Amino acid sequence: MDIILPGGLVIDGTGSPGVKADVGVRQGEIAAVGDLAHVAAARRIDCRGQVVCPGFIDMHAHSDLSILVAPEADSKVHQGVTTEICGHCGMTPFPVAEQHKEALQSVCAFIAADVPWDWKTADDYFRRLADARPSVNIGTLVGHSALRGVAMGFGADEPMPEHIDVMCRAARAALDAGAAGISFGLGYAPGSYANTTELAALCRVAAEYGRECAFHLRSEGAQLVPALQEVLDLGGETGARLQIDHLKATWPPNWGKTAGALETLESAAGEGVDVAFDAYPYTAGSRHLSGSLPGWAVAGPPDKWLERLKGPAVRARVRAEYTSGEEGDVGDDLSRTVIAAVGPAGNQTLVGKSILEIADERGADAVDTMMDLIVEERNRIGVVIESMCEEDVVRVLAHRMGCIATDGIGVAPREPFSAWRPHPRSYGTYPRFLGCYVRERRLLPLKEAIRKCTALPAARLGLSDRGQVKAGFAADLVVLDPARIIDRATYADPHQYPDGISHVLVNGEVVIDHGEHTGARPGAVLRLP
Repeated sequence: MDIILPGGLVIDGTGSPGVKADVGVRQGEIAAVGDLAHVAAARRIDCRGQVVCPGFIDMHAHSDLSILVAPEADSKVHQGVTTEICGHCGMTPFPVAEQHKEALQSVCAFIAADVPWDWKTADDYFRRLADARPSVNIGTLVGHSALRGVAMGFGADEPMPEHIDVMCRAARAALDAGAAGISFGLGYAPGSYANTTELAALCRVAAEYGRECAFHLRSEGAQLVPALQEVLDLGGETGARLQIDHLKATWPPNWGKTAGALETLESAAGEGVDVAFDAYPYTAGSRHLSGSLPGWAVAGPPDKWLERLKGPAVRARVRAEYTSGEEGDVGDDLSRTVIAAVGPAGNQTLVGKSILEIADERGADAVDTMMDLIVEERNRIGVVIESMCEEDVVRVLAHRMGCIATDGIGVAPREPFSAWRPHPRSYGTYPRFLGCYVRERRLLPLKEAIRKCTALPAARLGLSDRGQVKAGFAADLVVLDPARIIDRATYADPHQYPDGISHVLVNGEVVIDHGEHTGARPGAVLRLP
């Protein structure tokens, strides 16, 4: 063997009870699980008193561009992530239509990193990922926003049949290149402009390939259940495999609505709809600040809508919608909306302050200040938003249909990321789930918790050789102390690695060794067949 991990409690990811066993690794695969005391190995990693489990599969990640800047994937691999699936919420940096490139970059502002966009197609982008030699495995969905942009730009127009045909052809090209599915960001422009005909056509394409359709719902607040039903109806009509992104209920008037959402999911699954969801163990979310604006305000090329946002009439209309709440989810609490990152030459001193605080400092209206900041930073501004309640988080985390995912960006406690104040989920999702909710609060057994982080997401994604500790599977492994594992990242100080994870192997190579990154970059670019 290349490596043997002896003496640990092996929790294999399937939900089965843990067993005391040794795990042998050879040529990037798990070669044997059992008594390997008399088998020779180049290295033995003592796992007594610890759990050996599959590497965590972060099936909802946004490291599409940051992985090209920091291929070591520090914040993810330190928390046990060995595979990231990016391209969510409709945002992918491909395919690129040259005439709409700037608009697509603006749509992807939340995941932006300072790298040249030297690709056009999914195949180009996959090759760029491979050149980066990441420390973790990387796969990606193809985003509906990018597909729509190729077909008809980034306006709010309703697509003609020929536009939908172009979207479908572009989707097939990405799936042929190995994309894991199609993602939809119905809560953000331009995804929010999509009609049922357009969505159904793309769902049918994904169903043809047996790939997933991941949906950020149109509403996670007042219209949560109707928004969920819209997607479930699409699944019933098209046969697509559905994944509901970061299931939650936002803002106090809507707290508790996750109960109805889960009942709706269970009912649909009982009727044959292939559906699951993912969630993260925090009461705050994160996104681009322009995601707080109504869709009509950000329609079209960024130069035009940013200029439009300066106009008094547009500002008055946005302010009125915030005050009245007539648009359903418009009206974020700007005292709970905190700046996480700005453009490279932007308002760095504002990072960590709420929009309301900044407005008070400027002696301005809070909604006007929000729009001022979006214009000043040309949409390169991310926020963390405290919007959920703990009861909903617990209810969603415990549910059998849910996977655990970060919804986070792979970052590192060094430039250029050290100037950011990212959501702590980028560093702490899995240790927080296993430490706070599983060990301390006993929300569910450890074996089931690990299944939600490993075999379940692997099955949803169609990754047939990952997510289990089983001979013949890829040697993506985590060694953790179940009595110590816990997150350390906070909203105020997020750049902190967790405790309780001693070793992480990716494709049979040690990437985390006694808690330290080895510099190894053995990750594979996952192209689905």
